[in-house]
Amino acid sequence: MKHTLRPYQTTALDSIYSSFKDEPLFLFQGITGCGKTLIICRLINQYVDKRCLILVNKQELVKQFHSTLVSQTDVSDIGICCSSLNKFNLSSRVVIATVQTFVNRIKDYAGCDLLVIDEAHRAGFGSGSQYDRVVSALHDQMPNMRVLGTSSTPSRLGHGYIYGDKCVKGGVNLFKKVGHQIKYQVMKDQGYLVELQGKVAHADSLMDDLAGVKVNGDYVLNELGEIMSKEIHLRTAADAIREHCMDYKHIAVFCCTIDHAIRVQALLGDDCTIIHSNLSPLERQINMADWTSGRKKICTSINILAEGFDFPPLDCLVFARPTLSSVLFLQAVGRSLRIADGKDHAFMLDLTDNTARFGTDIDNVRVTIPKSVTKKILDDDPLIKLCPMCEREVFVSLRVCPDCGFEWPVAEIIEANHVPELTVVKFQPKEKEPPMWYDVHDMHVEIHESRKNGKFLGRIEFECGLFKANLWLCFSDFYEGYAVTKAREKWVMLTDYMPFPNSVEEFSECQNLVAPKKILVTVDTSYPDILEMDFGDDEIPFKFDDLMDDPLEINDEPLPF
Repeated sequence: MKHTLRPYQTTALDSIYSSFKDEPLFLFQGITGCGKTLIICRLINQYVDKRCLILVNKQELVKQFHSTLVSQTDVSDIGICCSSLNKFNLSSRVVIATVQTFVNRIKDYAGCDLLVIDEAHRAGFGSGSQYDRVVSALHDQMPNMRVLGTSSTPSRLGHGYIYGDKCVKGGVNLFKKVGHQIKYQVMKDQGYLVELQGKVAHADSLMDDLAGVKVNGDYVLNELGEIMSKEIHLRTAADAIREHCMDYKHIAVFCCTIDHAIRVQALLGDDCTIIHSNLSPLERQINMADWTSGRKKICTSINILAEGFDFPPLDCLVFARPTLSSVLFLQAVGRSLRIADGKDHAFMLDLTDNTARFGTDIDNVRVTIPKSVTKKILDDDPLIKLCPMCEREVFVSLRVCPDCGFEWPVAEIIEANHVPELTVVKFQPKEKEPPMWYDVHDMHVEIHESRKNGKFLGRIEFECGLFKANLWLCFSDFYEGYAVTKAREKWVMLTDYMPFPNSVEEFSECQNLVAPKKILVTVDTSYPDILEMDFGDDEIPFKFDDLMDDPLEINDEPLPF
């Protein structure tokens, strides 16, 4: 049975589809559990006469896409190119391929109108990688090809962000920006994901041990496994799991190495099973069935929480593996957030420093910005520093970021107690001030030129005494995708009797609007957002006096984007 798209999925689909009318590249970020696979398959369903290629990195994702295309779309001509599945069909209208298999068969493929790069944070460019070779060859075949990248974590360890220019010196990014986002807080508030609760250890002895572990992007696993297999860390993990996790039905323990997972399993006894690559396929299947059925409450593993694993009843995650990778951290956390019968929240027990490193705001996990990028910014202006949470440039003397609330630590180091002492944390953004209503005294309308990119857009300024708020409106002659979708939503809030302008010129021809009496505005962001408008009983048309004299009067104040 075909699923009805959720509202946020429809918005994402519309944003991607409309953007591709003008732009060849689109990066789509969606929290794990938002249904990226379904959105992609429904997009392909709209391109009924186009050739499409879905590029993934492992066979499990090939099966996932194939199943969704068959059950949720009208697409019937589907080919698979994956050596581990012993299938090499490249002639179908829609092909799902692993990059490892496809890269050696590019010459046998006729090209595509739409290329989907799933888990795009894995795709390196500019270095002759498999993805690099594939995209280059496909572009030579079809210069007008559209490319959709998808990821829940658009960054890569040692590289930085996979869009824009905040990446390692010499690094190349295919995408200029994130075109659309589906965030955890939105999903949670709408009831599509569960709340994440947790307890976090303060591990002074672990920090001392980790200081000696070599780093090659992430921690070197064999050295990390030796550290985490010390008796103190093993006992700590087993004791903490017994004390804090046993009320949950399905517990996944994220370990470093096979030996580490075996040792933790041995301490946890008959309640625990294990999954790792040295088991036979039958053993893996039996152990997985024991865990998912509830016969075994706990499962230790190294990579069970990696991309593509989908088990909604998972309600408890234990981090017994430290990591420097925000991608790995967020991928693991995301596996526990799906809704399931009898599950009202998920619980994370962090016995490492992961939460301290990446933060508790899942929508703004801290990504390490390459030092070369940071150094250039600081060299250009020694009076600013970069916020590690939201990347805002902040005056060097400030202790708290005015955008996201991140607090820079004081110089002294405060050592915590022994690992078993845990702190209860809430995985959510820093609590924000509630929005406020303001009386509107005057309203000004003008065309604005963005100082950043030279594009034109509409601006409506509301004067509320000493306070001013702007309504920014992006139109399809200069913008696309989410920016225009958002402008449509704001326009409907402003007026329900005038159609949304399709261009800056149409906006300049608007003769009147109804001025609101009050506006509801956010007060804890650099650029206040207008959430609601109250027009009262007396609706007085507002004349676009500024536009009547000069339809293209330019205002050059800075924009929030």
